[in-house]
Amino acid sequence: MTVPPSLHKLFAIVGPAGSGKTTLIDRMFVLHPGTLSVIRTVTNRAPRAEEIDENGRVDDKHYRFCSNDEFAGLLRDGRLVQGGKTVYNGHWYDNDREEMHERLKERFGICALVEPTVVLFRSLGYDVTMIRVTPEGPLYKPRSPERAAEDAAREKAGPWANHFMVNTFETAGYVPSAKRLANILENYLYPAKK
Repeated sequence: MTVPPSLHKLFAIVGPAGSGKTTLIDRMFVLHPGTLSVIRTVTNRAPRAEEIDENGRVDDKHYRFCSNDEFAGLLRDGRLVQGGKTVYNGHWYDNDREEMHERLKERFGICALVEPTVVLFRSLGYDVTMIRVTPEGPLYKPRSPERAAEDAAREKAGPWANHFMVNTFETAGYVPSAKRLANILENYLYPAKK
C-alpha cells in the first residue's frame, strides 16, 4: 500500500483503557476548531452505554460500529489499513483506508490508537506523532486488572512516544490536561507561531 504524500499528520493518542483519551480528543475540537478530523475506528464491538444517547442513537464520531460480517467484508475488499490484525479485548479494531485518507487530505487527523497500530501506521508511511497519556489521581479506575496488565505490556513493548502527558483524574482535571495536549498540538498545527 502506498500512502499519498498529500496527507496530513496523524496524532495518535495512546494510553490505558479508560485514561480519558476520547475526552481529551473531543476537547481539541473546541481548542483548535477547524484544524482536526477524527480518524474513526471500525470495530465489531457493541457500543458502550455512554456511546448511546437517551433516544437510542449511537454516537459514531470516534467509532464505526459494524457486525462481524460487515467487518469481514471490509477486510475481504482490502479496505482496512491494519488488515484485521488488531484485536483488543476480544474485538477487532481497524481503520477504513478510504475514509481515513479522505479525512487526512482535508485536515490533521487525531484518534486513540494502541502501540502496535502506531508501529504499523509508521511502517506503512503515515506521518504519526504519538502522544502517551498517563492517568493519575484518585478518580482513575482501570477497567479491569486484565486490561491494565494488557495495557502495561503494550506500553513496555513500545514504541517510544514523541510526547508524554498526564491526565489528572480529579474534579475538572481534564481541563488542565486538555490544555497540555492543545499546547503539544499547537506546535504542529501552527508552526509559524513558535
